[in-house]
Amino acid sequence: MNRRQFNQTMVALGTIATLPVLAYLRDVAAEPDPEPAESLIRIGLVTVGGADGNTVATITQGLPYVTHTIAIDRDVAALSVAKADKSILIGNGDVHPMKSRSAYEMARRQATEIETAISDLDLVFILAGMYGAAGKGMAPVVADVARRKRITTLGIAITPAEWQGAQSNPRVRYGVQELQRAGATVFPINSQHMAQALGEEGAGVNQTIRSLFASISYAINGSYVGIDLHDLQLALNPGGIAAMGFGSADGAGRAENATQLAIAHPLLGVDRLRTATRVIVNIRGKAAGLMLHESKTVARVIRGYQSFDSGYLYSASADESVGDKLIVSILASVPEAPIRPTA
Repeated sequence: MNRRQFNQTMVALGTIATLPVLAYLRDVAAEPDPEPAESLIRIGLVTVGGADGNTVATITQGLPYVTHTIAIDRDVAALSVAKADKSILIGNGDVHPMKSRSAYEMARRQATEIETAISDLDLVFILAGMYGAAGKGMAPVVADVARRKRITTLGIAITPAEWQGAQSNPRVRYGVQELQRAGATVFPINSQHMAQALGEEGAGVNQTIRSLFASISYAINGSYVGIDLHDLQLALNPGGIAAMGFGSADGAGRAENATQLAIAHPLLGVDRLRTATRVIVNIRGKAAGLMLHESKTVARVIRGYQSFDSGYLYSASADESVGDKLIVSILASVPEAPIRPTA
């Protein structure tokens, strides 16, 4: 019985309403057989326009289940620094568009090349900065190509710090909205906000991107009991906004503490969780330490903030690298309005 069949069986029995299926890991004598490599979801990371200094080389260190990485830019030097598996130079390297519309038109002319680069993927993360013309203009082209190929697309939009001035806000909103219109579910990450929460600005943003990527990739590829790509598609709102929080804790009460930290994360928060229409929860820890009562605790805490008719999906992943910690990740599909890319 594979993961999806088990989840469906639990739903049919009516037990999923009271018991997260991730408890299966500790309640079955025989450990489930790992799925064959050919059944794994093929995941790609695409950086667009230099991603404001967040290169593939710095982001992908330790990332699980990456099929390949792609860097797209109009700058030859930036592509060489990115060190991606595949690189696409937009234009001839001499033209540096100052307007996002010009960058869009340049990338549109190379849509076939972009399609070839991502054609073997099932899920694409598009990382783009909303500072300059390249990220705002080229990222929607990548998302549109992926949508036409029926590839699930998640956009990570890095937005400017508020101190850079109100004049940038309309352009930032435009960039995020264009990425949404192209069909991507967008996760906005404010660089200043993450610097305040996690320390150094670049390190904070990179760690957030890694956490977001790892949470989803473990949930669909690295779980003993988890979700599949169809589940992810149902939980997300294509062309909408999503939010995600992460928390980790060890010792007594680690399940509740980690869950509360995930809810309070700067990219999630109680208000977003309360209004979320769908929620995906991933719990990660050492295989020998994933306990039934902890999974119940995580579910109880999250459901305390949710309306009765909200959808929930749970997964449990074994990760020996986390030591005695329990990591809880909460992905929430957030209602469309208002769009607040700087939150």
